[in-house]
Amino acid sequence: MVIDNAMQPLSEAFIKRLHFTLKNGTSDSRKDWFAVGEYKRVPNEVGGRDTAAPEEVATKIGALLYGHNATKSTLWNRLLSSIMILSVFIRSKTEMVVWADLFFSRNA
Repeated sequence: MVIDNAMQPLSEAFIKRLHFTLKNGTSDSRKDWFAVGEYKRVPNEVGGRDTAAPEEVATKIGALLYGHNATKSTLWNRLLSSIMILSVFIRSKTEMVVWADLFFSRNA
């Protein structure tokens, strides 16, 4: 799914579809509070660090996607960037801004 879409603009719909594909049928998907294929509904932390509040996620993801899609890069860089962004999304959905800052500052 990721490789087939590597040269397409990354979108919220694609990220949510990938999240649904990867998390549907898992133990997380059976939890009432877990939002399979959607943004989180409850606050969380990752590694002892606070993450974006649920009401901030859509805005922060939108900003990240804008920056990601505005870059001109090779297929390999876009694929690597997409995989990195999606893997962080799957892990926490809200740490993406930190990873994006690291990636885009090195690959601008």
